[in-house]
Amino acid sequence: WSRAGVRLLASTSPKPRLCIAMLVRGAPAPTLESFCRYHFGVGFRAIHFFFDAPADPKEAAALRACEDWSKTGAVVHRCDAAWWARERRSGNRLFKAAERDDASDPLVEAAKDAVRWHDEVRDVQARQQLVVERACRLAESAGFDWILHVDADELLYFPDAACRNDAPAWFAAVPDGVEQVHFHNLECIPEALEVDDIFEEVTLFKVNEALFAGGDDDRVAEKRFERDAKAASTDEKRLKLERRSERRLRWMARRRRKGKRDSECYENKWLPGINTPVYRRRVRLAKGLNLDLPEPKGSDESDATSESSEAASDSDAEPKDPDKKKSPRPETFMHFNAYSNGKAACRIRPGRPPVPLGVHRFGDAAGRSPRTATVDHLHAPVVLHYTNCGFRNWRRKRGGRARVRRS
Repeated sequence: WSRAGVRLLASTSPKPRLCIAMLVRGAPAPTLESFCRYHFGVGFRAIHFFFDAPADPKEAAALRACEDWSKTGAVVHRCDAAWWARERRSGNRLFKAAERDDASDPLVEAAKDAVRWHDEVRDVQARQQLVVERACRLAESAGFDWILHVDADELLYFPDAACRNDAPAWFAAVPDGVEQVHFHNLECIPEALEVDDIFEEVTLFKVNEALFAGGDDDRVAEKRFERDAKAASTDEKRLKLERRSERRLRWMARRRRKGKRDSECYENKWLPGINTPVYRRRVRLAKGLNLDLPEPKGSDESDATSESSEAASDSDAEPKDPDKKKSPRPETFMHFNAYSNGKAACRIRPGRPPVPLGVHRFGDAAGRSPRTATVDHLHAPVVLHYTNCGFRNWRRKRGGRARVRRS
């Protein structure tokens, strides 16, 4: 839908009621205060804060910060052991679906995974799904029209001046047949070693690759591979190109299985050329940190960046010894250092609250994928992800996961 359509529909349609749900642990009180100030300021009517460790003394200030906004619409849930026991006995559809063995039910498999990971290792994303399911039911019973799942270090930003301070106006323009809206995310670049209020002090962001112009489709990529293969002067180069193409195809297949559109799997011609020198410098810096990290496992991102990694290794001046075992390359990143597949808001129909399917998407009441629109046009809303802002915040969130080797 166009910007003009947004303005027209926003002026003629009733304003929908919007709410947010999130799991909270370790978020600084100033961050939560700014989160409330912004989202209530742009028109959200309720924010459900599910505190994962409410008895932790370190959470006391954050709890007070959220409770101070209770008259505006903040709802604080203290998720202690008694809360989880009640939730398991109540109407949580994920807990209930996990008890069934109906393979034809699309909700059963997702529910079994979420409950198993919650019970066995208290997995964060599993608990996020379980608490957001609760929020969906509460939002439906309270008459809300849309629910958004984001974290405490994220906000939904509307670049279009017509809706920048009026989120309900933007959602009012969403066509009635669209049940879910998928927003791309941008990732912040902290500008200082320490940050107190991330939403006030951080202003630079990396653009999501899905929003870049100049992507390729499968046919273009296939033609480029055929051209490069013909130009290869030796069998070794030809095999290398084939392996590179196979890795790319496997990566794209996995992305499609996760619900990604083909347009989100396209390869940018120019981005690797910019990122490869950055990658080389980060590899050198990672080696110098002397961290005792586990060997990186294969993932979508590692496959997607393997071409640039090979380019970096090909540039080494020292000739390769085929009999020498290659040492593992320090784990690093190319563009985003967190997720890049965006977040979603889902429409709430009376009597049919949606169900979270993972932490990035929702399903309908039966667990099926609803009709979804990804907004990637000019001035489309985006989720701003303020990840790793300030060394203290990073250490609070990530510290203790790595050991420094003492030499």
